Amino acid sequence: MKFLSSDRKTRKALNFWAQGNQLVIASFYFWNPGIPMQKSQLGLLQSLMYEIVRQRPELIPTLLPMRWRSYIFYGGDPHPWTLPELCEAFDLLRTQATITDKFCFFIDGLDEFDGKHSDIAKTILAMINSPNVKFCVSSRPCNIFEDIFSEFPKLFLQDLNRQDIEKYVDRELFRDKQFERLQERDQEIALQLVSEIVENSSGVFLWVFLVVQNLLEGLSNADRIDALYARLRALPTDLESFFMHMLKDTTGLYLTQATQLFELALESPKPLSLLTLSYFDEVDPEYPFTTEVRTLAQSEVDARCEDMKRKLQSRCKGLLEVRRATVAENKIRTWLKSPAVFDGVAEVYFLHRTVRDFLNTPAVTFSLIAVNSETFNAHITLLRAFLVQMKGVGRLKTREALKNQFRSLVYRAIYHASNAEETTGISQSRLLNELDRVASLLYTSLFSSSEISHWSDDGGFADHPNGALSSVPFLAFAIKCGLKLYVEEMLDSDPTLLSNDSGRPLLLYAFSARGGKRLMWEHV
Repeated sequence: MKFLSSDRKTRKALNFWAQGNQLVIASFYFWNPGIPMQKSQLGLLQSLMYEIVRQRPELIPTLLPMRWRSYIFYGGDPHPWTLPELCEAFDLLRTQATITDKFCFFIDGLDEFDGKHSDIAKTILAMINSPNVKFCVSSRPCNIFEDIFSEFPKLFLQDLNRQDIEKYVDRELFRDKQFERLQERDQEIALQLVSEIVENSSGVFLWVFLVVQNLLEGLSNADRIDALYARLRALPTDLESFFMHMLKDTTGLYLTQATQLFELALESPKPLSLLTLSYFDEVDPEYPFTTEVRTLAQSEVDARCEDMKRKLQSRCKGLLEVRRATVAENKIRTWLKSPAVFDGVAEVYFLHRTVRDFLNTPAVTFSLIAVNSETFNAHITLLRAFLVQMKGVGRLKTREALKNQFRSLVYRAIYHASNAEETTGISQSRLLNELDRVASLLYTSLFSSSEISHWSDDGGFADHPNGALSSVPFLAFAIKCGLKLYVEEMLDSDPTLLSNDSGRPLLLYAFSARGGKRLMWEHV
């Protein structure tokens, strides 16, 4: 859908349809595992309306008259957007004769809408009732959408990419020497195998990729053609069952560690580095405190990352994979001379977004909880990992790169400390106090500044007006980041902190807690 909406041929065709009128193109991608705005009708309409007024601000007074008047008289409108307000705006877009613009909306993943499928379909139907509006929507097979949109032109992905799938299967199998030998013995049966893969794919390229990888594994084990057929026919034809099939041979310690790795990946807002994950199975519970603060040698980093890569391959069966992050690769050219795997450069991703969806299904989530021990908590594990990773910083070549890494590790640790409080009901005070100690040591040694008395007062962390700072800076920082249980524990243990604070009162930091959380989210 992204390709369709951004391709120049699409715009050329739509400009021909617009016949010289202003053309507005907007898109929305439903995602069920995401936040409410990514899977709701409110999110859909608000996103589309934003794109409309961003491209055509002249339409604001017509489409959003109440908001416009509020802006004229009061400089803005603090009220949240509502569904009736947005529906009225789209009715005006459709019915106002003064609006001659042409609108085309691309909507992906209707089946991931978090509500009645008939409701979202009827919303689209109501907006289509205008010669100035076009829609291009997509969905997995769904009877409701097929019935409601039955009169509109449609196409099926499996009819369009069949030849591409055939080319991919041919290329991957026929360049394997073992398959070449099998094909020389019986070309017809080999071609039938390719044909059966294509027929069973239903146009799903990911399924084809997984099947081909499975067959290539069989070929490397010298499987004969009948064994390859047996492999193919034993594989489920839907992705969720396929994922379960991939994990069925994982048992014992490997199964426990696989479920822990899946949970860690699910609970992290951004992909985790191999180095971060390498601390997930440390046996000594005291390792976050006993690990010394020293820059890790590159050889140590490489060894940990290589071991972690092997663990991922053996435990997670390809559902988690290692990639080099594009942004990190760009930064590395200026930060380092060595191309070696380094901290966040090699990151761990789900094989495909459908793997995340699969792991988030209630049945699989229940299975993960059942396998994991009661003592395992993903947020505490990641808090400990980021804390230990902080102790080893210092390899990056520039001051700016070091500061960015330092801030990122602090905020990611704080994020998981906050979530650990919510999921366990227990303050992570010992780990947080160690984080403050380590951050203070690192800041003094790496970024020493006479103007800053505590690392949390650095510009990357501070979010306060000018004036005297708190005399208990880390407690103030914890208040801003919403670490409620930690703050309660510290104040209960020493109530004089409230009365003896000679600097900025702690209560004022509570008022800026929203800003602290915003900064934290920007870095996690």
